[in-house]
Amino acid sequence: MSKSDFKPIHYQKVYRSKDWDSLNSRFIGNWPFGESWTLTLDTARNIVFLGSGGGVLAIDITNPSDLRKLGEIRTGGRVREMVLKDSILCIACTNQGVEIWNVANVSQPTFLSSILGPSKEVAVKDSFAYIGGNNLRIYNIRNPQRPVEVNSYGNWWEIVDLTVSDSFAYLTGYGIDSSGLLIISIQNPTNLYVVGFLDLDSTLGSIAILNNYAYITGYGLRIIDISNPANPYEVGSCITPVCGTAAVAISDSFAYVANGTRGLTIINVQNPTNPFVVANCTTTTWSVMVDIAVLDSFAYLADEKSKRGLWVVNVSNPLNPFEAGFYTVPGWSFTVVLEENYAYLVGWEDGLRILNIENPSYPYEVGSFATEHGAQGIAIRDTLAYLCDFGKGLRILNISDRSRPAELGFCPTPGAACAVVIKGNYAYIADGTYGLRVINIENPTNPYEVGFCDTPDYAWSIAIQDSFAYIADERGGLRIINIQNPAHPYEVGSLLIPDGPVVVAVKDSYAFVGGYEGGNMRIINVGNPANPYEIGFFETYGPCFGISLEYPYAYVSDWFWGFWIAEISEPSNPVRMGYYRTPNAAYGSASRPPYVYVTTGLCGLQIYENLLLGVEEKKISRLVTKEFVIYPNPAKSVLAIRLPLLANRQNIRIFDVSGKMIKEIAVTESNRDNNEIKISLKGIKPGIYFLQFGNQTKKFLVVK
Repeated sequence: MSKSDFKPIHYQKVYRSKDWDSLNSRFIGNWPFGESWTLTLDTARNIVFLGSGGGVLAIDITNPSDLRKLGEIRTGGRVREMVLKDSILCIACTNQGVEIWNVANVSQPTFLSSILGPSKEVAVKDSFAYIGGNNLRIYNIRNPQRPVEVNSYGNWWEIVDLTVSDSFAYLTGYGIDSSGLLIISIQNPTNLYVVGFLDLDSTLGSIAILNNYAYITGYGLRIIDISNPANPYEVGSCITPVCGTAAVAISDSFAYVANGTRGLTIINVQNPTNPFVVANCTTTTWSVMVDIAVLDSFAYLADEKSKRGLWVVNVSNPLNPFEAGFYTVPGWSFTVVLEENYAYLVGWEDGLRILNIENPSYPYEVGSFATEHGAQGIAIRDTLAYLCDFGKGLRILNISDRSRPAELGFCPTPGAACAVVIKGNYAYIADGTYGLRVINIENPTNPYEVGFCDTPDYAWSIAIQDSFAYIADERGGLRIINIQNPAHPYEVGSLLIPDGPVVVAVKDSYAFVGGYEGGNMRIINVGNPANPYEIGFFETYGPCFGISLEYPYAYVSDWFWGFWIAEISEPSNPVRMGYYRTPNAAYGSASRPPYVYVTTGLCGLQIYENLLLGVEEKKISRLVTKEFVIYPNPAKSVLAIRLPLLANRQNIRIFDVSGKMIKEIAVTESNRDNNEIKISLKGIKPGIYFLQFGNQTKKFLVVK
């Protein structure tokens, strides 16, 4: 298959607001690990703290060829920068602030406190933490459990990197009309002032300070004389094999540069006015090196693209560096499905990871299955997993022992193998540019294709109901295919949708379709598969990659925001009932009331609770066999509710159109009269409201 058959997602800049509060949902737990962005060394204990997605891994580096995990930290956001002082680890998490942890016991680190606010960089000197985001903030952390802000500077300055040395803070960043190196006096942290500035007018990366020089990455390496902080000036520069170097560490007479896709570049800086490249060391896999630290004879690099999450290079001879070891971290999480007490997490770069979710507050990995190019879709039935190996085909795995999934059979497909649904003895695959492929899986050791139906564009997602397959076909819209005869599937209906559909879920007579190019979940009436038509939509801010249905709710993944809870009992008028801002772009979702499991790309799996439901309510609602009735509707001062039998001990909840709960009434024998309860509407303003009882929701109107 040629590269043109693949259709990877083109990443966009994700918009984030400062508002991270949730509505009608709360965070429960996570398994947040993903691609690496930063690292820091504990030189006394031979430990690397490696930022991995939304967490930190503590790795023993005593033997670089046999790296072992000693402990882990799970943070609230994506880890961007870290600094260790004594046994206190300060972690800068994008848009979630700085978390402070005690790592004296590395196997059981202890959370101490957090400092809120946008935080891309952090440095520590003496008892003060210096935090970089859109400005520089200084906190006294003498008591790390109670950090106190003492000063801030430069609301106009977007900080790229910062470090502190002696009595100065050195910042690289972008101002309103200039970019470069800013030097600030921190001799008295309560009285900050600029002492020097050098306009560099180029792409800026990280900064390292040694003696009287600042080493700044960007388009190569630039060396700045800072012997007089009031008058910094450039003395030398060196172009590296690729533009856009990420980070630099200085040791002896050499600069060690994390050089993106070229791995490690070593530059001789003995003469700062004439630096030159002496060696390069690259990996055998696709990698993007973004951070670096050097200790003794080894360089430690953070690899953003996961094949070498932590890459160790022997630099005992800087002229001849070579790989000494690596530690692989999880990649980009895309799809999740649930089965019993397990979540099956599929990643674009590394395949399948199996998580135990018996305790949703602390899921943990129990097994994995790696694929060469990652994976995208999965289905589970009994002790078998059907894994879409991206660009290869369908792999059938035995998961009776979840700690050791083993391949039983494989069937290649001509396209990208994006998603799979199992029905009877067949696997139905959305296969990218090759539409729908039907695989006979009666003998899991020998699966084979029996039929196909091409689609006009790119088949991303598939759902099956009765004898029809519903395919999200991007520019081809929604395609409906009759699969009554798996050997001869044929299209019976279609609907062009402007959003570029990439995900579809079906419930009864409705298809819920999410788009990549637009900002909506479209609701399509498919009661007559030959004549589908749109009846409503739910607006999202960004691409919608994930939809899971748990009537009366749809959980909608929004790449720019997080996930939304949409009330869909009236499909023509879905209502926003809740949300939660995820730490990174939201992709797939799966639900098991009252919990919602959301994959978040770089930050693994996040688990939330829908507060509109309750565990006790869900169990009891199974006894409710009839719908409740509300009247009068519209209502003025009193609303009457006629309840089904066996409805005690459940709560009636009323929400406004924003999803805010404004009233809650417990149903008991004492407040119901002949299966009827009356609710006063005193203090409730005229407008549209929603009344929830058990798993049912009804809309009503309050009038004057």
